[in-house]
Amino acid sequence: MHKLFENKIFNTDISIESQYVKLIQFFTPLGQDFDFNSENLKLDYSYNILNNKKDKCNYIVILEFSLIETNPDDESQNCMLNIVVEGIYQLNPDIKEDSDIESAKHFGSLNLLVNYLRTVIFNITSLTANGGVYLPLINIRELHVKNMNEEKPKRPKNVNKKK
Repeated sequence: MHKLFENKIFNTDISIESQYVKLIQFFTPLGQDFDFNSENLKLDYSYNILNNKKDKCNYIVILEFSLIETNPDDESQNCMLNIVVEGIYQLNPDIKEDSDIESAKHFGSLNLLVNYLRTVIFNITSLTANGGVYLPLINIRELHVKNMNEEKPKRPKNVNKKK
């Protein structure tokens, strides 16, 4: 890192190794355009963090965002925007506490990737008849809670208990 960035106004807890688009699907039926103000919009989003087994400070965050405008009269006329972005991040090795590491991964890095996603969505939608659409601010804590609730493994019921 250049000495210029060794300044107290820059946060060096997380460094971005790379952020990139893994998948973009944008579909609108012929002669139609996505109505981002429609009452028939469905939103789905999720993220996953893949840890490096050899280096707990190096990891990947994957974020998927899907927006579907349903046509109640004809499902084949649905509009869809699906984007998957991925970021590779490196935590400062001076961060030692596991709770600080997890917090940085789930809140700091996820926030960085959401901001990247916001730029991607604007760039893609700027090519449509609607012009660029901005993704509203996202409550990272709520996204994390939703993700954690969906990831809770369901324990199989032990029918034949051994005594």
